[in-house]
Amino acid sequence: MNKTKNFFERLSITQELTISVIAVIFLMISLLGFIVAKSLIKNNEDKIAWQKRTNLQIATSLLADPIWTVDTNNIKNAAATFVKEDNQIIALRVLDEYGDILVESRDPAVNGVEFKELVKKNKNRFLDVGEITRNNERIGTIEFIYSTQKFNDELTLGIIKLGLSFFVVGVAFGTIILWRLKKSITEPVNRIVEMSEKIAEGNYQFQVEEEYVLEFQQITDASNIAIRAINERDLELKRQILKAEQATKAKSNFVSTMSHEIRTPLNAIIGLTELTLDSELSPDQRDNLETAKLSADSLLSIINDILDFSKIEAGKLELEAVNFDASDILHECEKILALSAKKKAITLQLNFQLDEDYNFKGDSHRLKQILLNLINNAIKFTSEGGMVIVRLEVLDRINHSALIRFEIQDTGIGIAKNKMENLFEAFSQEDQSTTRKFGGTGLGLSISKKLIDLMGGVIGVESKVDVGSTFWFQIRLKEGN
Repeated sequence: MNKTKNFFERLSITQELTISVIAVIFLMISLLGFIVAKSLIKNNEDKIAWQKRTNLQIATSLLADPIWTVDTNNIKNAAATFVKEDNQIIALRVLDEYGDILVESRDPAVNGVEFKELVKKNKNRFLDVGEITRNNERIGTIEFIYSTQKFNDELTLGIIKLGLSFFVVGVAFGTIILWRLKKSITEPVNRIVEMSEKIAEGNYQFQVEEEYVLEFQQITDASNIAIRAINERDLELKRQILKAEQATKAKSNFVSTMSHEIRTPLNAIIGLTELTLDSELSPDQRDNLETAKLSADSLLSIINDILDFSKIEAGKLELEAVNFDASDILHECEKILALSAKKKAITLQLNFQLDEDYNFKGDSHRLKQILLNLINNAIKFTSEGGMVIVRLEVLDRINHSALIRFEIQDTGIGIAKNKMENLFEAFSQEDQSTTRKFGGTGLGLSISKKLIDLMGGVIGVESKVDVGSTFWFQIRLKEGN
């Protein structure tokens, strides 16, 4: 049952309609054939019954006087007239009123067989017995043996011809019905399927043709309304996207211009502060100037982050491809951040294989920016006396390229699981208290992720609150020359 169900579920509507029409026509032909065949058989039986009555009436008319006068020759001549192929009588015999045989006549083809045995040996034969009367008195008996072979052959041939006629008519009728169903159902369904496929592919630049069947026309009208609505929505969406792109471009240009405008005088302030710090100053003056320089450096870092972020958002950031040594970049980061780590008594440790080849080709400046960002965050969120470990590992080398992995592990405050989801989004930090306590804009991780995405890499984090965090990223770089 399940196999049959699965079979029909896999059929197309064309196949189902074809099978249904064939099944209905077959049943109709079978039923009609049965009725007609039954009628032919009944007609054949009536024909045989009529022939029996007619032969008996003729026999009574011809044989009554010869039997009464016991005229054997006339009896024999009269009996011979019945044994003909047209009458389907193959043998007969005439008996007197006492049951004695007066005459027996038969077809030469059945000679040598007992009269009664003629019926037993063939299912197409039967015995018919009638009384011969004269003046309402029985004067004898006549026994006919009929052969229905001819009738049965004609009946069989008639049924075969009728069946073939029904079959031809059924095929023609079925073909017409299937053609009509194809026009009315299959083709509209196929057109609706094609329409659905186009919509699934995102193609809405078309209108569905009109259908003649009411139900399909309703589907067509609804589809055309939906397509028009989608086209209008897409047009409006494109307008909104264009506006958004223009707004983003204007914002990026504004941020870029303002960043340059702010950075120019800020660099002058930092430079003059450094020159002033090289002169003779009182302790209070020096402390004030160092604070001013630290604030200016922090502001310049924020401006640089904003400028990088706006470049990335505008799609204007291009990556370089130069030869560099990844281990040298780690050492440079260590030198730059050594003072920050020393101020908090944090151990900054580099961990990589000394015998490994770390010569690669890529954007060393942006890679260094990512590492400085992540290491600086690790130092910032690690308590005094803690540890920050930076690891470098080559995971594989394929087709003159290498998949490298960096890990920055700290023993800091850690990150709650519910805060990790938005960690790499712009201006996102664990909470507002983090901003107040440790500072920062929340752009660093977002910029790092976008840069890693541009390099075709991935970044992630594993963390436990009050235990520490491990930020990692993987990128594939070409091997250096």
